[in-house]
Amino acid sequence: MNLALHKAASQSSISHEGLAELAVDGNTDGRWAGLSITHTAVEPQPWWQVDLGESKYISHINIHNRTDSCCSQRLADFYVLVSETPFISADLDESLGQMGVYSFYFGPQVEGEAVFDIELDARFVRIQLVGSEHPLSLAEVEVMSDGTIPQTPAPVPTPEPVPSPPIATPTPAPTPVPTPIPTPPTSPSPEPVVIPTPEPTQEPTPEPTPVPTPMPTASPDLAALYALGAEIYDATCASCHGALKTSSKRYRDANQISNAIDIVSLMSSIQLDDRELEALVYALNNDDPNGGEFLACETPAATAAPIRRITETEYDNAVQSLLGVSTDDVVNLVADSESGPIPTNRGTPASKSAVMNYMESAEHIAQLATNQLHHRHNWVLEASENRLDLEYAIDGDPSTRWSTGTDQAPGQSLSIDLGSIQRFDHIVMDNSASRNDFAIEYEVFVSNDGNRWGNAIQSGSGTTSRTVISFSEVEARHIRIVQLGSSDTYWWSIHELNVGLEGDNFAASGARCETFECAETFVASFTRLAFRGGHTQADIDALMTVLHSGEDVTDGIQLVIERVLQSPKFLYQVERAAPGNDDIARLSGLSIAEKLASFLWNSIPDEALLDAAESGTLDTEEGVQAQVERMLNDPKATESFADFIEQWFETHMITAAQKDTDAYPEFDDALAAAMRAETRAFVKWMRENDQFTYAELLSSSKAFPSQALADFYKVSPVTPGTPVELEERVGILTHPSLTASHSKLDDSSVVGRGDFILKTLLCIDLPDPPEDVEQLLSGIDPNLPTRDRLALHTEDPSCASCHNLIDPLGFALESFDAIGAFRLEDNLGFPVETHGTLRGTDQDGDFDDVHGLVSRLVSSETARSCAVEQWMRFAQRRLLTAEDTCSVDTVSHAFAQSGYDFNALVRAIVTSEAFLYRDSTGDEQ
Repeated sequence: MNLALHKAASQSSISHEGLAELAVDGNTDGRWAGLSITHTAVEPQPWWQVDLGESKYISHINIHNRTDSCCSQRLADFYVLVSETPFISADLDESLGQMGVYSFYFGPQVEGEAVFDIELDARFVRIQLVGSEHPLSLAEVEVMSDGTIPQTPAPVPTPEPVPSPPIATPTPAPTPVPTPIPTPPTSPSPEPVVIPTPEPTQEPTPEPTPVPTPMPTASPDLAALYALGAEIYDATCASCHGALKTSSKRYRDANQISNAIDIVSLMSSIQLDDRELEALVYALNNDDPNGGEFLACETPAATAAPIRRITETEYDNAVQSLLGVSTDDVVNLVADSESGPIPTNRGTPASKSAVMNYMESAEHIAQLATNQLHHRHNWVLEASENRLDLEYAIDGDPSTRWSTGTDQAPGQSLSIDLGSIQRFDHIVMDNSASRNDFAIEYEVFVSNDGNRWGNAIQSGSGTTSRTVISFSEVEARHIRIVQLGSSDTYWWSIHELNVGLEGDNFAASGARCETFECAETFVASFTRLAFRGGHTQADIDALMTVLHSGEDVTDGIQLVIERVLQSPKFLYQVERAAPGNDDIARLSGLSIAEKLASFLWNSIPDEALLDAAESGTLDTEEGVQAQVERMLNDPKATESFADFIEQWFETHMITAAQKDTDAYPEFDDALAAAMRAETRAFVKWMRENDQFTYAELLSSSKAFPSQALADFYKVSPVTPGTPVELEERVGILTHPSLTASHSKLDDSSVVGRGDFILKTLLCIDLPDPPEDVEQLLSGIDPNLPTRDRLALHTEDPSCASCHNLIDPLGFALESFDAIGAFRLEDNLGFPVETHGTLRGTDQDGDFDDVHGLVSRLVSSETARSCAVEQWMRFAQRRLLTAEDTCSVDTVSHAFAQSGYDFNALVRAIVTSEAFLYRDSTGDEQ
């Protein structure tokens, strides 16, 4: 069994589009023309590695070399390294000296295939060249857990020992995480077996003798090492990250620290030699200057939790959940404050104008809920009879009406254009003021285009005063009600026409009670849900008084809804600690329920979640996990995650994007909406098809075009929700919703897109540009090719420090114009240039285009760590702090163990200390 097949692979660099995953794709074809060969750049000690996801028994490893006559000789003089823990360095000597690493050296050229007998438990496998004169290329690496080692085509004679190259004995830094030293096998040392490509006259290649892994020795003076590291930290890091003892410790290794220092050194004079880097790593990762275990999280750590006003999306979803009312046409609420791209509203009180907006919104929502207006001012009505009075059926005045103006007869019809596709499960025809004018018999049809109607979705007969037509929930834009009955006495009249979605929520349907007894039950249920279980009997009593102060039942319910939607208990989220005296306290069950609903549904808890909180079920890990699984299976979770992806990658900005209509006449509001909908459809597809992973998000070539986007992509129309493959696109970075959002009015934006990638995918924030930047660039010839125009960025020292990071990333997306359309030439007619260099990560190196950049990002631990941070910021609705460090590490580990699956990441976040605990030391104030 091949343990490495389709597992996460990475390599030191990428050249000629030779991606790391091509060595674990199951294709052993050694010809370059077979399109399954990895390829690094020519660099010192290039390496390739695979993460098996968890430690497993490895019986042997098969390495398939290239078979092209030009290049097969490159795979020689290399090591195979296996380890249960990640390799801490790209340097071969340091990896050989790392505790727990077993190595197997191979000197001669691999002829076809080499087999290494391992017989160890390990998770990580690395292949690394000793020299620097050749790139590393592999056809396939098979990490086998069972079966016999393949036999050579000819007997293998007893080999002469192959000497290993001289290796400097490293001085290893203390291992950050104590790793048990594997017990070497009692059998003879493993020996690789070479399987040559069969040639009649070729002699078999002798087996080399593996070189044993040197065991690390203790550092001679750990106290001095710690002191040096602390001094360097104080001088270079403390100004931003705080004192060493309280700084955010993230199990940092030398490679991570080196990357961070590289970023800082681009903008300052900080430079560290190998000894200084080793000291800084040691000081960060140890509390004991004389050694000891890595800093562990033995007690819960959490941050303070100030109150937070719910976001506009949470408000909208809560109103929909409570009352079955969409707020699309409600007065605009105050803009959310953000943490990066994530709306938070944490610690930001509502201004006077915001309070007025909330008041107006509450009044309008209450009217919608009690009268079921359901966007009626957007509707367009058409009728077979009396078209002049149609507006009276949706004017909100029950004393006015539309009628046929003649006796009922078969074939009479009333049609409604809702303005957009909407969900609904009932229609109400109210003729209370003309009690006998109900439709005697009817059929109901729905359509999306107003032309194709299909079969009737419901039929029936009218009832005195108010006919409610219920059916299974549908999505449609057009409704047609056709009269089947006849009467020579009564007309067909409608005083108020409504369409709605009841759902299963009593609070939604209870808003239309007709008796005070029903209304009182509604008030109790509605208040519990709206206040997330944080209501008191005094709240209920006060609202009952409001209810009975109304002129009638409907008016009383409307007043209650207005009062509740303006209450701080609805508008604000407060993280309350469970009873106890601990400074770091677990949240109460109700607060956990509130956070779960906010994160997983972008809304408020439902009755089942409140029941779990009030019964104490959420006080246990098992109880939280059970509710999380239920919530993840709800479609609201997909909508919430689509909201997050939009915020993370800022694709929602497309609906506000402005473009030059002369240059891009095809770009309009409808196309922008289709672009935004496609990205949400992509998220939905990933979740529904168990592909909700970091790799799929960044590297999928699937598109989900509507008719408008099918024309844009120049592909045949497809069924909505059905993916098509577009070779020129790769992942969300090439979605037009993203590339068009991060472009100028009339052209692409290398700097804007590059800065976006740097901040969004690598969590690298750079300082703002100098105030005189426009003056610096004013003399550039606008008719030069883009790369020549931007050359000043890297030639001027004041610009180069940042633009060496930004511009190469932006060039990767130059194949997409200002509205995200694929192109081969820029606006001036020059061929687009998409090559660049990734810097500041663990996967630094050159790339040819966006496919190459994405390949590096998918394999980058820097990028994957940034993804964890972005998800945790969304879950917590705040920036992360030093107190979150242990939770970040725990969550990151679970994310890696899952193969970087977002659902697993979510499960780890909601059971982390950062999510379930808070610092309650200031609660008494």
